Amino acid sequence: MTAAYARRDWELAAEALHPDIEWDFTATDWPDQGLSRGRDEVLRFFRRFLGAWDDYRVDFEDFIPAGDDVVVFVRESGVGKGSGARVEHAWTQLWTVREGRLVRFRGFSDRDAALAAAGLAPE
Repeated sequence: MTAAYARRDWELAAEALHPDIEWDFTATDWPDQGLSRGRDEVLRFFRRFLGAWDDYRVDFEDFIPAGDDVVVFVRESGVGKGSGARVEHAWTQLWTVREGRLVRFRGFSDRDAALAAAGLAPE
């Protein structure tokens, strides 16, 4: 999904998402917090989100498996469209994968909260 996401190849990226995916940003400090359900709604979110940037990059720094879940440490950066403001942000994601597809995504501003949600003791 990462390469397709970077190229904005939505059809290819969508193949990695379960049709009933739940995409949850409610535990983040994102200005656009919320919950999206279903592949189409998640893809609409990405189109809107990526449309706010002149330049955007996401780097996946580490992956920690935890059963059906994977804790992912992420660093992203971008330049806001129109404002020219440069933004850098580190946060943590919790992916739930079943049968090779992402069925649930949760974003966390707090690393320890993500680890706890995955059933792992915080470092």
